[in-house]
Amino acid sequence: MITISGKKWEGKFLLVSLAAFFLAGCILIPEVVPTSQPSSTPFLDETVPPTIDQRVETPTDTVMPESTPEPENTQTPLPSKTPIPTQTPVPNNTPEFTQTLLPYQIQAGSPAAISNFAHPSEGCNWLGIIGQVFNRNGKPILNMVVMAEGLIEGKLINEVSLTGVPGADIYGEGSYEIVLSDHVFSSEGDLFVQVFDLNGIPLSEKVFFDTYANCGKNLIILNFVKY
Repeated sequence: MITISGKKWEGKFLLVSLAAFFLAGCILIPEVVPTSQPSSTPFLDETVPPTIDQRVETPTDTVMPESTPEPENTQTPLPSKTPIPTQTPVPNNTPEFTQTLLPYQIQAGSPAAISNFAHPSEGCNWLGIIGQVFNRNGKPILNMVVMAEGLIEGKLINEVSLTGVPGADIYGEGSYEIVLSDHVFSSEGDLFVQVFDLNGIPLSEKVFFDTYANCGKNLIILNFVKY
């Protein structure tokens, strides 16, 4: 054993203590690192590279589930209610118009155009219409008004005669005669004849007839008969 004097030992001990103190302060204490830390990705371990099977690929397209078709409405629809009219329709009491035939109509075979046998001296300088009005029994009726009206070469005419007038007996009992022109001319439906009573009430429809620029057809025969 080595013997050291007391003072020298004390000084050296102090130096050794101080040196040990400073050296102790310089020792690095290793940081305790946990062996494993929780990974931000719950399925992967950061320490071990993920294998191909462990990799999770993010799908590029989101597959929407197919929509389930709604069930058809099997409920039977209720019948619709017929709306009730708020106002009862008022019946129309106006009688429907029905055409009533006038009692006198044109006789079968009329009109007919022949040569003027009653005024042979006039020749082609005469054009007229003659005829008779018969009842249901075929008997001529007197004092029936016969009117001829229309256009002759653009000029309006209105001539009236009576059945049974003197001078018309040459055509038969109860005949009428109306002189239309002093010359023959041709026309198609420009003139008509109609029968009236003495009060001016129409007894027949208007009967249209033609004329001819022919001296052999300057006498128009047009008879009426009651049905």
